[in-house]
Amino acid sequence: MTPSDFKDLLSQASAGDAKAQYQVGLLLTKDEGVPQDYVAAVGWLQKAAAAGNGDAQFVLGALYANGKGVIQDQRKAAHWYHQAAEQGHSLAHFNLGFCYEVGEGVDKNAEAAIQWYQRAAEQGDPDAQQALEEIAANRPPPAAPSPVAEAIAPHPVAPPPEAGAAEDVVAPAELEPQPLPSPAVEVATPPPLAPKEPMGELLKFAETGDVLAQYKLGMKYLLGQEVEPDYLIASLLLQAAAEKGLAEAQFYLGELCQNGQGIPQNFAESTRWYHRAAEQGVGAAQARLGHFYDQGVGVVPDFVEAAKWFRRAADQGIAEAQARIGQYYEQGRVFNEDAVEAVKWYTKAAEQAHAEAQYHLGRCCEQGQGISQDYAAAYKWYNLAAALGHRQALEAREQIVTLLSSRQIAEGQQQASDLYRSLGFKRLAEKEISPAIQKILAQHAPKSAKE
Repeated sequence: MTPSDFKDLLSQASAGDAKAQYQVGLLLTKDEGVPQDYVAAVGWLQKAAAAGNGDAQFVLGALYANGKGVIQDQRKAAHWYHQAAEQGHSLAHFNLGFCYEVGEGVDKNAEAAIQWYQRAAEQGDPDAQQALEEIAANRPPPAAPSPVAEAIAPHPVAPPPEAGAAEDVVAPAELEPQPLPSPAVEVATPPPLAPKEPMGELLKFAETGDVLAQYKLGMKYLLGQEVEPDYLIASLLLQAAAEKGLAEAQFYLGELCQNGQGIPQNFAESTRWYHRAAEQGVGAAQARLGHFYDQGVGVVPDFVEAAKWFRRAADQGIAEAQARIGQYYEQGRVFNEDAVEAVKWYTKAAEQAHAEAQYHLGRCCEQGQGISQDYAAAYKWYNLAAALGHRQALEAREQIVTLLSSRQIAEGQQQASDLYRSLGFKRLAEKEISPAIQKILAQHAPKSAKE
């Protein structure tokens, strides 16, 4: 594709054409005439997927499964596969079948796996047919169900839930004091979710007052795993576990209070539960608590207290908190003004795809503030933040590009792509790649990766 053709396609995508948004996103994953940029690709694919484009939904699922341009999340991968599969996408049928077969991103369910493999096989997918044959060969003969088995038999499989209302790459709130983020905005990555266990076992132990069983059962109702989502039941179960001191339950109960889900919205109560979880070392709760003290949500504004909690969360690697600490150092708020220290924290957050930190880091590079002046580096960071939807970064990128040569622009674009590609491959190297992921890579890998 020529630069002129891509510019035209980009114009259509910017005007809201879902098909063009998908094509732009796919091109940005391939490095064929357009520099590869997974972060920017995710942004365009999300727009197309939200508009109902099945191809975009499938590729977005693949990116979540691989951790390319986003934090790896098998549950979100399964969610987008399901969206695409419902529209008849054959590869999504196969991948969703595999997810259910091995329990990757969804509860393991052989019947659901067969259902989705059959849909793929009906569309001529030989891998799906082979998977069905292997399942049939390994399946034991059916036994007469016992009354107990019938009583705890799972309900029909529901679509896999999203892991939160917002995508990981949604641009965070501005670093200047802002109103409380809407429930759809995640301020920090929440603690790991509870492991999956059979509902019958959880019910039995939850009834005896087992705190972990109450928490895990509450999470199932919160996320709609094996049961219909029910925020009221989730809140009651999580409160039972939270009052017994379980930190993860305290965090999620604080989130329900913040968002008014299952219980009336109550920022003071949310602060109380975040505080209890933060005291036990939950980084996400520490970041939320810092945010509340910074903006006076449910508490009297207190920058010293905010800095304390932001710093604790930042030391645990929470990008939002790292960005806030950078701001505090740059503005001389609580800490002594220190541009070099601000750049250090902005960099930590920026390397985790935090758009606001990327913008501020670009600004520091452009102005030579806390770091050597470097227009090409500034362009790189503005480019990354703009791809995540940061308006100020987009404007800054358009202004600084006039100061750069074509070579510097190309180098800045390549550096941006290399940064996120290296992070993605690092995550992939830490685990074996499943057959489903191999199938995705074969369909969407750049030519150089196929050869």
